Amino acid sequence: MMSHGFYLTLVVGLMAVRSGLCVFSEEHVLRRVESEVNIPPVGNTRLVVHIMGRYNASHRVQCSQLCFLAAGCQSYNYHAGDATCELSDQRKDDFPLDAVEGAGWDYYDSYSLFIPRVLWYECSRLINPCENGGVCTRKVLMADGEERQPCDPLCVCPVGTAGPNCGTCDWQQVFATVRGTGQQVIDAWNAGLHDEMLHNKSLLVHQWETLGIKKVKVVLETSGDEDVEMIFNGENTDKSSWFSQSRLLSSPWTDLPGETANFFSVEGELNPVTRREL
Repeated sequence: MMSHGFYLTLVVGLMAVRSGLCVFSEEHVLRRVESEVNIPPVGNTRLVVHIMGRYNASHRVQCSQLCFLAAGCQSYNYHAGDATCELSDQRKDDFPLDAVEGAGWDYYDSYSLFIPRVLWYECSRLINPCENGGVCTRKVLMADGEERQPCDPLCVCPVGTAGPNCGTCDWQQVFATVRGTGQQVIDAWNAGLHDEMLHNKSLLVHQWETLGIKKVKVVLETSGDEDVEMIFNGENTDKSSWFSQSRLLSSPWTDLPGETANFFSVEGELNPVTRREL
């Protein structure tokens, strides 16, 4: 009986605290949190390689809370201009060579901003409308500048998804060739983080296996009016294995899936004299 009574009191008390928080505006809470900075950010700096998730976050405090909610998050990068939040499972001090210059990016340790646990909490399993890896939170996380009803659930969406419940998926460009650079496309694709890059390559390529990729689209630009598109199944792949005949979902060449191919891979023919890619 004593144990039952204690449990009941704890639940009622917690609900009372949460209800009281809902009378504050999101703007008020955000200003309050920002006024108590523990560790200043490192400007124009981005920790790469160790990224465990990328989200559309409308405020740096929102990014801080996502790091707080994500198991294993040690630091985060935030780009205010792009409203992009990147969570990392390591810290810059431990991997200084992986901290690169990034215009507009700010690097934060996980506890740079002081956020009392009672102000932020994930939604319960019974009230979680988020899809595609969206993080369910409440109250003080901003939602595109619109004030929500007190304590309504809010889905913070991974980059590449959108909508109230993160149910809409979109394509993210990760690589584009540039004419006349003299750099082989395959060399650029396989280049390391600190290697010279003469084509347009996103850092997402280095994080391929952690992104939860569903599909990959290859766009071949032609001299005609329409580009040629090929779509591959990208689930459970690395940056090379997605490009295979067995993973091809659609292409303008209807006979391609059943045809015999000499080479159908990112690496192509490995003979250094006659090497061909794709």
